[in-house]
Amino acid sequence: SSDLSQRNWMSAYCVFASYDHAIRLGALLTRGAAKYSERNWQKGISMARTYRSLCRHYAQCEAGESDEDHYAAVLFNLMALWYYDTQPQFDGNEIVRDLKAVE
Repeated sequence: SSDLSQRNWMSAYCVFASYDHAIRLGALLTRGAAKYSERNWQKGISMARTYRSLCRHYAQCEAGESDEDHYAAVLFNLMALWYYDTQPQFDGNEIVRDLKAVE
């Protein structure tokens, strides 16, 4: 129903601290689509590579680097990891194996 869709959208929106944060993530996704192709990340990126990217961007946030939107990149990488973990086409064991390779 329309009411259910509205509640789901509001629940998702509440994840962001502000509308600006949703815009920033959208801008990052738009730049990625222009560079790689639309929704390319949903085809699968190595979990180890995604995790390393998340850690690298978080460290850049903590260091105060502002050459790009590192917080949006952290959120994107977390979203990608979550997506891969919940999609049946991605083998959960592969995820664990890739993440252990990072250690």
